[in-house]
Amino acid sequence: MKRLLTASLVVGLTVGLLSSPATAKTWHPGNGQGPCSGWFSYVRPSMGVEEVARRTELTIRCAARTWPINVDTALYIGRRESGLWPWAANPSGCRGVFQHQIAYWSGRVHDYIHRDWYSKWRWEQGISVFDMRANVLVSIQMMHAGGWSNWGM
Repeated sequence: MKRLLTASLVVGLTVGLLSSPATAKTWHPGNGQGPCSGWFSYVRPSMGVEEVARRTELTIRCAARTWPINVDTALYIGRRESGLWPWAANPSGCRGVFQHQIAYWSGRVHDYIHRDWYSKWRWEQGISVFDMRANVLVSIQMMHAGGWSNWGM
C-alpha cells in the first residue's frame, strides 16, 4: 500500500509539474523571454553597485554558455569598459556594459536580438543600450561571431 501511495504521489506531482504553466521554464517564441532572461538579468540602480555587478556577471556567464566565448575575457572587458554598470556612459557616445556607440546600437539590436526575446511593447519602444541583458547578448554574440577587435583585444 505504501509503494502504491508513493508511486501515485510521484506520478501526480510529475504530471502536475510538467503541465503547470507556472513551473514551465522553457522558452517559446512570442513569450518575451529568450536566452538569459532569468531573475539575474533584472537590474535597477537602487540594487547597489555590487548586486548589479553580480547580476551582470551572471548574465555574461549565461550568454557565454549560449554563444561560446572565453568568459574571463568577456568579464575583463565588461569590467574595463563599465565596471559591469549597465548605465555607464562616456562623452564619446559609448553606453552600457560593453560601451556600444549609440550610432550603431539600433543596427546591432536588429542584427543580434530576436523580436521574441522581448515583449512587443518593449520591442516597439526600442531596446535601450542601457538594457543590461540586451547589451550583454549583443556583445557576446559579436564576440562569438567576430572576436574581440571591437574592444581593442
